[in-house]
Amino acid sequence: MVDQNVIGRDAGLPGIEELARRDYVLIHHSQRDEFVNLLRAEMQARYSGSPAEKDRTTIINEAQEARLAKLLTDAASKSESVIELLPGSGQPRLMPPALVLEPDPDSAIMQEEIFGPLLPIISYRLLDDAIGFVLKLDRPLALYCFSDNTAEIEMMLSRIVAGGVCVNDTLYHFACSNLPFGGVGASGMGQYHGHDGFLTFSKAMPVLTKYAPPAPSDLIKPPYTGLTDRLIRFIAR
Repeated sequence: MVDQNVIGRDAGLPGIEELARRDYVLIHHSQRDEFVNLLRAEMQARYSGSPAEKDRTTIINEAQEARLAKLLTDAASKSESVIELLPGSGQPRLMPPALVLEPDPDSAIMQEEIFGPLLPIISYRLLDDAIGFVLKLDRPLALYCFSDNTAEIEMMLSRIVAGGVCVNDTLYHFACSNLPFGGVGASGMGQYHGHDGFLTFSKAMPVLTKYAPPAPSDLIKPPYTGLTDRLIRFIAR
């Protein structure tokens, strides 16, 4: 069964540009069409027609709208299909949210950050294949695992390294002030929230004070004697 939480979160797709949004969805091939239909129904229930359309947000500027349109044009020729979830309104920068089914891994939409209402959908047959797909890409800022199978969740968590993980929901790990938030590798460095943020954005200044001779360095200064030789041999043992 398709988890309603991911449907609910992705129904917020129109105009979405937040940092930790979904780059793509990996879903079992037997559930893909159900997911698409549920997401379309949820989107239309929330946003279709007036006055619900006023709740949709626009792309921030014309340059970003053109960038997203270029991604979508490229995806149309390098995927199984593109499904618009809402009709176009004709309003400037009010881009219809769309799903890109089975995009080519080398397509622009799979190589660039999207920051817009486009969501690639990729189906798999074995969980191991889905994990392998993730491992071929840069380590993600966020990983969202949906399963009621504890063994499957443990498998994903043990094999995939991500900046943060949310199980059976999305984004909430970012909202939790007691959990450090940040990326790993290509998705970022450092982390913030609470004490972890203090450690990331501050610098400890170490101080060493010598109060009385002799200093350890005095033992290895010339002239070298038999004692020096014995000390070096003792330390090197």
